[in-house]
Amino acid sequence: MNTRITDAKEIPGHGICVKVDGRTVLAGNDRLMKQENIAYKPCPAVGTVVYLAEEGSFLGAILISDVIKRAFLRQSGILKGPVQPGL
Repeated sequence: MNTRITDAKEIPGHGICVKVDGRTVLAGNDRLMKQENIAYKPCPAVGTVVYLAEEGSFLGAILISDVIKRAFLRQSGILKGPVQPGL
């Protein structure tokens, strides 16, 4: 079996660094991008943001977030009165 990923290492509190086909790929938070001096565009969205870079160049970001359902908010007593847009 020929693997494309080698030299995987975790960077505690920041993310991971791996070699894919011999190229360095980073996946992690903004602290990892800053630590590796990678110019990146911060993601203002709410959720967990995973920034990606390859060979020192910013590729983009993945946003991981949960959608809270109206029914849960009503059952738990959080949502009262008129429904707020976007919920």
